Amino acid sequence: MYITLFGISTAVSWAIADIFIAQSTKTVRPLYAAALVNLIGIFMFGLYYLAFLPHDFRVGVSGIALSALAGFFIATASAFFFSALHKGPVGLVSALSSTYPAVTLVLAVTLFEAAITTKQGIGFFMVIVGVIIAAGLHAQSSHFETKQG
Repeated sequence: MYITLFGISTAVSWAIADIFIAQSTKTVRPLYAAALVNLIGIFMFGLYYLAFLPHDFRVGVSGIALSALAGFFIATASAFFFSALHKGPVGLVSALSSTYPAVTLVLAVTLFEAAITTKQGIGFFMVIVGVIIAAGLHAQSSHFETKQG
């Protein structure tokens, strides 16, 4: 139950954020918007940590190093995502960027020899097909609007 609730809450929050991000990148540079969003995120995580999480902070060097690497890639992804939203339609950019779990799955299988179930493989295939269809439909509608305009 909690996994479903958290998953839906994540999707709704990201969808709302995408709309605001797309609008903010039209008024400020995309990298400024990305930096501001991430700084606000740091502040919000700090408040959340102080209010709700236990304060017995124990972490090893490998935990810090892996978190730093993740932070680097999250920041890189944010820069690309904000730049894409600045230039392209929010629907297409969000659809393409939402395929990151499929990329994660490919990396997990190839780099870490993770096993996937048949159901996961079918889901992976459906995600890829859905993005291709969404991108194709968007390209067709953009082409149609250009000819009409």
